[in-house]
Amino acid sequence: MKNILHKRESYLLVVTLVLWGVISIMNPNFASPRFVMSLIGFNGVYFICALGILPLMIKGEIDLSIGGMITATNVIIVLINIKLQLPLILIVAIGLLVGALLGAVSGYIIGRFKLPSVIVTLAMMNIYYGFSKYINRVMVHDDQALPNYNFQDYKIFGFGIDILFIVVMIVSLYYLMHYTSLGRSVYTIGGNKRLAELIGFPYFSTTMKVHLISGLSAGLVAAISSVTFNNVNTTIHSGIEFELLIIVIIGGVSILGGSGSVLGTFLSCLFIIILRNGLVFVRIPVFWHDMIIGVIIILIVSYDMFRHRVNLNDWRP
Repeated sequence: MKNILHKRESYLLVVTLVLWGVISIMNPNFASPRFVMSLIGFNGVYFICALGILPLMIKGEIDLSIGGMITATNVIIVLINIKLQLPLILIVAIGLLVGALLGAVSGYIIGRFKLPSVIVTLAMMNIYYGFSKYINRVMVHDDQALPNYNFQDYKIFGFGIDILFIVVMIVSLYYLMHYTSLGRSVYTIGGNKRLAELIGFPYFSTTMKVHLISGLSAGLVAAISSVTFNNVNTTIHSGIEFELLIIVIIGGVSILGGSGSVLGTFLSCLFIIILRNGLVFVRIPVFWHDMIIGVIIILIVSYDMFRHRVNLNDWRP
């Protein structure tokens, strides 16, 4: 029981519920669970992509290219769809395929040449954004018709399809991280790369797979974006990389690697979404929003570093 109470997930759950309660008292419109579900669906991009980059963050890497992958995949989907007018399921399949390929490119470069992920993904981010802007300017025109999918009307068991995508991500990623050799490799390499190499965990294939997962999440979001807005916006996901870093760090991922959880990332995303929207509901000026979140990040990272040092001191003879 003591271990449960000291877990990051427990703190996040309590803080999120308290925050939701306080904002609901100040503005009763915020109290509806249906409204919270709609917030989750509307902000599905953050849930899906935060979960997508979780394995590589636990491994001790950073992906700054995910916004670029979303934009590039979105452009490719729109180009194909202008010609073929595809059904929704094929749009999602194409998004996943293209996103996986883009993620695999970064994974191959990082894994094969053992380059810093932050440098490689920063370079790929610029390449993807540049490619997207060029293709959008040269090959995509406003007068080209796209099919109207009415994405928000798709329901399964009464839930929007975006909610179901999030549930599938949570369940599949939880299984992957806790019950497969990939999950063990990710945690071991993130915790102690040298020890992982001595044990025999495959660095290259693990690197490829975690970036593949990141690419899959980007592809899924690109597919959802393309059928929701029926156009290409090369700036709509600009800067999402840094918001995702905030989410996973608050969720318990150590900046040093080796720790983090699916539940913590989900709760962190929920906390950030309730905080951002709640600040709007209680009419706190917009310029305070990022400042408040920035202070929270500093406090949490400082706590992580302090805890890391305490653990090291506990092991010293």
